Amino acid sequence: MKDWFRNHYRVLIAFALFIVTYLLLCSICSDYIEFEKSRRTYRALVEFNLKVAKFYFLQLPFGASVPSLLYILSGYLGPKSNH
Repeated sequence: MKDWFRNHYRVLIAFALFIVTYLLLCSICSDYIEFEKSRRTYRALVEFNLKVAKFYFLQLPFGASVPSLLYILSGYLGPKSNH
């Protein structure tokens, strides 16, 4: 089991980085969802929340995967550049 973790530590770190980035982006995105009706009409509020939800469910996983993919890429390209 130790050998498996030694051989795949980059993937585990990248997965943890994905989870942390996703949670951070979720908290940022959820701040933009308005649950109050004080400033806008109900219809405008629903349209605004739908736009935010579309971003939240469709674009957020791609945005969270970018740091993980860059980490994996740097992990595989880094050791090969040593001369």
